[in-house]
This record gives sequence, C-alpha cells and structure tokens, in this order.
Amino acid sequence: MDASPETYPAAALDRAARIVTAFVWILAVGLAVAGAFALGAGATPTGAILLAVGVSLAVLHVYLRRLEPRSYVVEDGTLSVLRRSASPRRFVGTFANVHRGALGMRVAGDGGGYGYLGRFRAEGRTVSAYVTDRAQVVLLDVGGSTLAVSPADPESFIEKVGRGS
Repeated sequence: MDASPETYPAAALDRAARIVTAFVWILAVGLAVAGAFALGAGATPTGAILLAVGVSLAVLHVYLRRLEPRSYVVEDGTLSVLRRSASPRRFVGTFANVHRGALGMRVAGDGGGYGYLGRFRAEGRTVSAYVTDRAQVVLLDVGGSTLAVSPADPESFIEKVGRGS
C-alpha cells in the first residue's frame, strides 16, 4: 500500500438503522412527554419514571450519534475509524483477510441506532463492528483485531487495502 492516507467514506445508514434510530427518538420524546403529563396530573411516581426513561433514552441516543462512523482512513499499517464527533478509533498492524462479509448476531453494543456498533459474530468469530450498512460489510484483520466496516464503495476498499495484505 502507498504511504499516503486514503479516505473511504462510510456508507449511508441502511434502512433498518434509519428506522431504529427514528423509532428510538420517537419513543424517547413520547415517554418524556407522557411523563410530563403524568407529573402535571399528579401521578408523581409514574410521571417521574416515564420522564427519566425518556430522558435516558435521549441521552443514550445522543451518545450513539457521536459514535456513528463517517469514514475510514488507511495509512501505513493503520486503519482509523473517523466518527461523527467522538475521537477516532485506530487499529495498527498488518492488514489481512480483507473480504466482503456479513454481520451475524450482536454480542454487545448497538444493533441499529446510528449504525451497528460493538461486538458482533461474523464467520464464526467475534468482530468489532463499525458498520452503517449491513449490505456493504467488509471484514478484515488489522494486527490482532478483527473488524467489520462498511465503506460506501466496498470493492474499491477491498482492492486497495487488500492489495497491501
């Protein structure tokens, strides 16, 4: 691979991720509004619980939005996952086994709000996923980490990154 950095934009959120993201926001707002109405009607414990759950969901979703992958930068044995507003996640090592794949069952993490983030099963292994579109998944090993990413143009990513493996 070249020494100059190459940036690969992340694929847009797939339909399922957009639906999950919207649904959680609607649920958060609905619970907060219901809690406010319940508090106004004198149902203090119920209203407080509804309001707390709604606000908690909103806070969680704001956090997940920060983690949404925006692009992948490949440079000199390093893959950096650039996220919406969180610090980049960097993986250093030799690139190997770069190929199209699919995510399986979620082990831990987020399964749709602003992407598929966390630990998933893929091809009998547990991978760290930084995926925005399940139809564009590329699996690869970087150093000791097995990753799943979803560049907008997976074939170009595989061709250029896989060439260095």
